[in-house]
Amino acid sequence: MTRGQLLSRINVLVVEDHADSREFLDEVLTYHGAAVIPVGSATRAMEIVTRFTPSIVIADIAMPQHADSRQALPRGQAVSGDSSADHRQRAKIGQA
Repeated sequence: MTRGQLLSRINVLVVEDHADSREFLDEVLTYHGAAVIPVGSATRAMEIVTRFTPSIVIADIAMPQHADSRQALPRGQAVSGDSSADHRQRAKIGQA
C-alpha cells in the first residue's frame, strides 16, 4: 500500500478544540488519503454536516468551552480515549 491509499474514499470530520491535535490528525489522515475537514468546535461541526457527509467523525468529547461535541453525532457511536468513568459514560452516544 502506498501513500494516500489506505484511507482513500474515506471522509473524516475532525472535531477538536486544541489546534495542535486537530492539525496532527488532519496531517496524518490526509497523508493516508482521507478527505479531512478539521473544525475547532461542535457548533462548527454541526454547520459542516449540513453540507458534508463524513464516513467517520473523530471528536473530542470533552470541550468545556464549546457545545458538547456529541451534539454533532446524533446517531453515532463514540469511543473515548479516556478511561475515567465520566468519559466512558459521556462516550455512550444516543443511549439513555
